[in-house]
Amino acid sequence: MILQGENILLVPYTLEHCHEAYKQYIPDPMMTEDAFYYNKERIESYYQNKVLDATRVFFAISYRDTIIGEIQLKRMDAVKRCATLSIILTNDAVKNKGFGTEAEKLLITYAFHQLGMDIIYADAVHRNLRSRHVLEKIGFEHTHDDEILSYYKLEKEKYDNPVEMIEIHEGNRSAVVNAISDNWGSDIIVTKGKIHRAEELPGFLAIEHDNIIGIITYHISEKECEIVSLDSFSENRGIGTLLIKHLISTAREKGCKRVFLITTNDNTRAIRFYQKRGFDLAAVHRNAISEYRKIKPQIPLTGFDGIPILHELEFEMILDR
Repeated sequence: MILQGENILLVPYTLEHCHEAYKQYIPDPMMTEDAFYYNKERIESYYQNKVLDATRVFFAISYRDTIIGEIQLKRMDAVKRCATLSIILTNDAVKNKGFGTEAEKLLITYAFHQLGMDIIYADAVHRNLRSRHVLEKIGFEHTHDDEILSYYKLEKEKYDNPVEMIEIHEGNRSAVVNAISDNWGSDIIVTKGKIHRAEELPGFLAIEHDNIIGIITYHISEKECEIVSLDSFSENRGIGTLLIKHLISTAREKGCKRVFLITTNDNTRAIRFYQKRGFDLAAVHRNAISEYRKIKPQIPLTGFDGIPILHELEFEMILDR
């Protein structure tokens, strides 16, 4: 069985391929601090005990007839229809080129549509932000952490019906401004006394079948990322959660130490939503809204459930990894 991608192939993992891969292997310091030295007997033992294990499916990753890594499904369970994804690229020369992402997508598709799996699990060392970003970009959902690893899962149904995340750019900017104006009563948003204009904010769109089904905008200053607006136009499907996870991943990539947001005291749904997703109450800015009405008179006096809109509530997530 050969799985063909646009740039790479997944080919049956022979002993010769295994030797070729590990002769080039240099451990990634983001994954381990242990040194590695090629040893013929050690590799042959690894091949016999791991690659030929009946509970695993192994492929060699081939690029232009050169083996650049290995990828596997391990802990395969035919009853629960699940398996765990694992990948190793040989060294830094073949990283950051999209090869790993392409290999993972090929094997995931094979697992779901040829092997009958329903769930694929994966994990990554906390500090390995590159691997974590790839998993999240593919669509894996972060489930939990332990002292060393972050754990993820990907369900077949969600993978087969993907929601694409794209950056806001000049080509879609007018649609974003219109949507924010409709949802927020104006194309400006005021938080902590700062005026944000929709036409200037970076952000992401959730796209399904060429339709915008969600928008998130943000502002970064001094290693802090503020979620300025979040809108979902397809309720109860996790679109808001996907947008937040995508933004948190972006904030980490940009070196941010904190993600925060502002909501109003009447928005009990948002208060529940953000706390359930790991945000903690950081501050209450009492009676802030009356001042903002001088800037944005469209802010109503009462909000959800007839609650007077008076105060700002600030929620935060500290990005310690």
